[in-house]
Amino acid sequence: MTTTTEQKLAFAKRFNLALDLFGAPQKNQGRSLTVAEMFGLTPRGSARWVNGEVLPPKKRRRQIAERLEVNYDWLEFGHHEPKTSAHASLVKKLPLLDQNEAKDHKKIIAGFHGRRFSFETESSNESFAVRTTGKAMEPRFPANTILVIDPTVTPKDGDFVLVHVHRISEVLFRKWMQGDAHNHLIALNDSFSSVPVYKEDRVIGVALEAQQSLR
Repeated sequence: MTTTTEQKLAFAKRFNLALDLFGAPQKNQGRSLTVAEMFGLTPRGSARWVNGEVLPPKKRRRQIAERLEVNYDWLEFGHHEPKTSAHASLVKKLPLLDQNEAKDHKKIIAGFHGRRFSFETESSNESFAVRTTGKAMEPRFPANTILVIDPTVTPKDGDFVLVHVHRISEVLFRKWMQGDAHNHLIALNDSFSSVPVYKEDRVIGVALEAQQSLR
């Protein structure tokens, strides 16, 4: 059966909505490049999907639904909703920041136009996502792990936290350990020393979820 232009454009409309829900960049802001990386396409090939010039093969359409976490029947036929109500109620598109940007997260998020990352999470509406750096939290949290950071949560012993350490002007992702004189930031990699937390240091938030990024 020949695919009509109308069918291609209708699918592209749903595909772009699925990308929006997933948190991909907007059109002309890196969307085609992101699609190319996600599905192993050339930039031109991904642009043809995004713009409705071609309809992806059926096997690829199932992959798209799985990768973007939407209902296949909706993506394929427009039936029902993009996500089930139970799932959609927990999905948040969080702004994705670099680790060191987190110290100014309120200012950055207020004018944020970058990439958002979808998480199924019960975190507060002030939450944001952070891409980790360094080796201090290996092997559990390798570099480029994506964290959900909730700045409304008060850390307790054993939590994983982001802290702006004033004296070195860096944001560290570490395990929180409460002490008598000082609290400490503990690395999971034994090659890194613990870091005491002083009054001038600031807890940015507690990590509630983690996903490893393959891109």
